[in-house]
Amino acid sequence: MNPDEVGALIGYPWYYLAAGIIALLAAGILTVLFSPRRAERATRRSERGPGEPLFANTFGSELAALRERYFAGELDLAALHLAAADIARRFGSNQLGENLANHTLNQLQARPDAHEIADVITVVEIAERPSFDLDVHVMAERTFTALSEMLGGRR
Repeated sequence: MNPDEVGALIGYPWYYLAAGIIALLAAGILTVLFSPRRAERATRRSERGPGEPLFANTFGSELAALRERYFAGELDLAALHLAAADIARRFGSNQLGENLANHTLNQLQARPDAHEIADVITVVEIAERPSFDLDVHVMAERTFTALSEMLGGRR
């Protein structure tokens, strides 16, 4: 094999590498553009009318039922806090038009629009951060007060 033939072989694989990288980039872009999740989100948005809530707006009655169940002894403080955080996340979902049900407290606080759901974050923070109050009823009342303020008369 003479040196001219070797030089041609060394330069040849470079074109294959470039074509492979371009093909991978194109496949990635097409996957993102035509992914089922993106189409599903667009479908869900179009099914709801503008301003239509994600969750049924029964938060006031849920709060009243939660209060009754807690003071009847059916719920302990931990169960009350789980229910309060759920109500707060669903309420925030309706405010923003985006499902916040699976967001952690840190994810809620890190959102660029966190100021719009500050009352929701307050309730979730009360519910998810440990309390060292000796009287659990004091903490329960704080939770109920925060929920009531969050709802602000919207029931």
